[in-house]
Amino acid sequence: MHEHNLEYPHFYRKLYALTTADALAGPHRAHFAAELQVFLSSPALPAYLLAAFAKRLSRLALLAPPAAAALGCALVFNLLRTHPAARTLIHRPADAEVSPDADPYDHDEPEPAECAALSSCLWELSTLGSHYAPAVASIANLFAKPYTPTTAALDLKPIAALSAGALMDLEAGRRLKAVPVGVKRPRALYTPAAAFAE
Repeated sequence: MHEHNLEYPHFYRKLYALTTADALAGPHRAHFAAELQVFLSSPALPAYLLAAFAKRLSRLALLAPPAAAALGCALVFNLLRTHPAARTLIHRPADAEVSPDADPYDHDEPEPAECAALSSCLWELSTLGSHYAPAVASIANLFAKPYTPTTAALDLKPIAALSAGALMDLEAGRRLKAVPVGVKRPRALYTPAAAFAE
């Protein structure tokens, strides 16, 4: 298709069906992500198709393990960077915000043209911005910054190489400025009034 202009009927419908949490978390996720990025890089793709893939990837990132969620967020970031027409999903006016309960997007619809992704928004990314895994949260928080002509694409290879063990090692080696404490720090060992209160 790419090199010889061969026709493949319903190619993007089948690619949309192949985009699952297992594909993002499986052993060949780096190859899948690279190929998916190539197939979605054409400037001739319609906005509804780009919106459908962006919604599917961001919805899968909500449900996937942290390594797959980071990869899904990175794919959406690169997709929106390449195609300004799909940025309407993150640049909706405040009165047109779609709540998660009333999201018109149909995740179970197999046809990208009929899943109503273009009338939705990427509310999943703001939810992923407070993900428990800092690697996922940092990628999801990149969407808050505006896209400029100098915005660089995210490199998918190191993100696809992340595993649960690599994320644990990354967080274990991080130096904390202040250790979070679940209780209020005491000012003294004991107070004189509290010692004789019994």
